[in-house]
Amino acid sequence: MKRSLLSGLILLFALAVGVPLIAAESYPWQDHADPFDFYLGNHFDAFQQSQVDERDQLQGFLYVRFTGEFGPDGLPLATHGDCAAAPDDCQAGWMLRGLPVTATLVAVGNGAPTWCIAPESVPTTPGFTHFHWLDAAEHPEGLTVGASYEGYLLKLTARDAFRFAHHAGSVAVVPGIDYYSHANVVVGC
Repeated sequence: MKRSLLSGLILLFALAVGVPLIAAESYPWQDHADPFDFYLGNHFDAFQQSQVDERDQLQGFLYVRFTGEFGPDGLPLATHGDCAAAPDDCQAGWMLRGLPVTATLVAVGNGAPTWCIAPESVPTTPGFTHFHWLDAAEHPEGLTVGASYEGYLLKLTARDAFRFAHHAGSVAVVPGIDYYSHANVVVGC
């Protein structure tokens, strides 16, 4: 009964945000095959599959690979990886939604960039906490601090509970809007 209710709620969510029905349960790594054939043009493409709709909004999935280890809270430990190299090991950890914006790179530390977004570019809908640039450089260390870049402001919605290891630490992820695991945005610098 709980699983049916959860599946129904996920289906309603998918319909509300416009994610294709196949996204309601899961979507296997297909190496950017149609319809999720959008590329950002950098390392993020190794673990994301998405599409751009008629409003230039991004929809798709962000993938993880489970390490077989567990965090101190008992949650399975996951990280990003090259899904093309091991497609069967990748699972959709999050559904993603993105809005096109311009952001200014504020800092890069431990491979984690911090971006400044203009207040008028931040949607009133909560959860948009991660910016990722288009093309420009493979990794953030190749970008110029103080420069502005086109990209997408992302909202990540976790499908399951796990501990995500990223950059210099790890964070517990629970089903629903994920405000913390990839947060890299400040507003109105």
